[in-house]
Amino acid sequence: MENKTWELVIIPKGISPLQNKWVYMLKHEGEENKEISKSRLMVKGFSQKQGTDFIENFHPLLKCH
Repeated sequence: MENKTWELVIIPKGISPLQNKWVYMLKHEGEENKEISKSRLMVKGFSQKQGTDFIENFHPLLKCH
């Protein structure tokens, strides 16, 4: 919330939130084999419904020449 990357909202009646899960990883980097903990929240986006869960589509593209 401090970084303003998301905001807390009240879920309207009759709508259920999207399913999600936390993924935790341990990475080892460098010659010292330093252990780094990483985590991310994965949302099951395939269960979204247009007009309810999202309004517009966003598809990141990569151009290779």
